[in-house]
Amino acid sequence: MYKQLLTLGFFVFISNMAIAQVQFGAGATLINDFGVQGRAKIGINEKINALPALSYFFSDGTVIAIDAVGSYDITEVEDFPIYATGGLTFLRFSGFGSSFTTTALNLGGGTIINSRIYAELRLLLALNNGSGTDLGLNVGYYF
Repeated sequence: MYKQLLTLGFFVFISNMAIAQVQFGAGATLINDFGVQGRAKIGINEKINALPALSYFFSDGTVIAIDAVGSYDITEVEDFPIYATGGLTFLRFSGFGSSFTTTALNLGGGTIINSRIYAELRLLLALNNGSGTDLGLNVGYYF
């Protein structure tokens, strides 16, 4: 929990420094279960962005994920920017009288359509609880 709060505080600090370059978004996420996601896109420079996100999954129990992810714009094809993502995901599950927290390496890529709609595919590799691997899908809209 301490790592999650520290990461969230870091992104709040960065967003205060670059408030003019921040877009907020909402969307859907799918990693084993369907969920909703709130996120920000914080421009660091012309090609690098921070993409912090908070996700809530509709499952048997309470599942919350915090993404501390960055992106790098690789290229643009027919007005669709293509970017690579990488970072960490902190996942917290509680239910059925038990709870656990896991950390995963988050690698992937995505695109933005009409400067507002984002779509991403991510690979999550568990770091501290075994060797689990999951695919994730994020889609949503920046306001």
